[in-house]
Amino acid sequence: MIVVLTGTPGTGKTRIAEEISRRTDLPLIKINEFAKENKLLGKFDGDAREVDIAKLGRLLRAEIKKMKMKNLVLEGHLACEIKIPAKMVIVTRTRPGVLRRRLAARKYAKSKIDENLMVEMLDYCTIKAEKNYKRASIFEVETSGKFGETMKKIWKILAGKGGKFKSGRIGWGRELYASL
Repeated sequence: MIVVLTGTPGTGKTRIAEEISRRTDLPLIKINEFAKENKLLGKFDGDAREVDIAKLGRLLRAEIKKMKMKNLVLEGHLACEIKIPAKMVIVTRTRPGVLRRRLAARKYAKSKIDENLMVEMLDYCTIKAEKNYKRASIFEVETSGKFGETMKKIWKILAGKGGKFKSGRIGWGRELYASL
């Protein structure tokens, strides 16, 4: 089974994907590393580098097909933008206050922190995943707390017991309203 892990930067995707891969022996493709290795990073647009999403998607699908990978974990915030033949998508979600602290600890510029907080509060990754993965089961996991608690939720989803984590159940509307 192909599992896509996506979400706003700072929501814990990479650590979760690494843990899934380590404990299940599923291969892991980190989209940011894949884009870098395939020279898909363009010029800087503010604090981030541009990526040709269409080309990234084509190359990822070709890599999956070439490697005959039917089981893997695909991780990255751009994963919600790409159509991959996945059966399951997990969107990591983090409370805006917690996310702000995490991004500040990474030394993100204030403008980039604000942009990512808005993306999170507008449910962008969930909405894009629902558009691009129509045949997949889409789940949302709040990652604001302890890593062990987050992984308990992830293991439930992977075991087919993730009904209460179906997409559309996490929202930061109050935080969005307060930020205006």
